Amino acid sequence: MKNWKEIDSRLRELLRLRTLPVAFKFLEGKSDLEKIDRLRRPKHQVLFCQLVTAARTFGMAMGAMEEDFYSPACPGMLGLSERPDYVMDGRFKSAFWFEEQEEGRKFEKLFPIIPGNKGKAVALAPLQQEKFDPDLVLFYGTPAQMIIAVNALQWKDYEPMQFHCVGEGACSDLFARCYLEKKPQLSLPCYGERTYGHVAEDELAMSLPADWAEKIIEGLKGLAGKGIRYPIPFTGTLADMRPGIPKAYLEMWKERIRK
Repeated sequence: MKNWKEIDSRLRELLRLRTLPVAFKFLEGKSDLEKIDRLRRPKHQVLFCQLVTAARTFGMAMGAMEEDFYSPACPGMLGLSERPDYVMDGRFKSAFWFEEQEEGRKFEKLFPIIPGNKGKAVALAPLQQEKFDPDLVLFYGTPAQMIIAVNALQWKDYEPMQFHCVGEGACSDLFARCYLEKKPQLSLPCYGERTYGHVAEDELAMSLPADWAEKIIEGLKGLAGKGIRYPIPFTGTLADMRPGIPKAYLEMWKERIRK
């Protein structure tokens, strides 16, 4: 097992996160849930975003199986069950989110889901607790924190980051798309996450395949060594910008700067 406690500590220190990074894992079934120390299963049916918030805000280790969810969208997205006909034909989403049932059907066709047979249970826990080796790591932050996180992922082996917004049901971008594409995902939390998961108005979410966790820490440390860190300092809209501009840039621009 990687030193997840150290990764968690560095991630929170370098980004000054308000809530805990979360470890997420697929499990074979109930017996695997029972092996995790102090893991809770819901006493009543829940929505998946409630489990995420319990882990990141209250530090709870949470586990669930298909029967623990109210909505068929939650276990369907996670590959724990098949989606029923009233979901696939568009009736479910078009009840509120679309003008016509056909729009709901198109949504479901394009909605990222994890194929079945990946397991029959899921577990979430604060990363720092090292309950298990995660499949994904996720954390929430402000837009300013997230652009630093994106920059950190680009510190080495640069590539443009491409993110998606499916609309209502953004957990599919955060979990399913990240799992399937094996690439970090930045998600705009949806109405449901904010209503039931209590995601704050200024929060975005990022998920990482577990093997990207050390990469983001390396990038954050590299940026910090160059003076790029959170919180981002203000120089002033009408101020002389030179005191806040890196010396390396000033040297490159010396021919342009008026005396």
